[in-house]
Amino acid sequence: MRALVIGEAERLKINFQIEDIGDAESLSQFNPLRLPWLYAGGDLVAFQNPLIAKSVREILTRESETH
Repeated sequence: MRALVIGEAERLKINFQIEDIGDAESLSQFNPLRLPWLYAGGDLVAFQNPLIAKSVREILTRESETH
């Protein structure tokens, strides 16, 4: 999911910040069966199942227009 989000943001020329959480203490707060998660604008917009490029473009475009 990370590579897809980065690729689509670059293609759309949208600035964004990505935060990877990989330390054991932070990960212990989450159900690992539901990872990875994608947050946009502070809202959980996708988890677990990989997104398709079209969905990522829609999320990034929507967020770039509201911020």
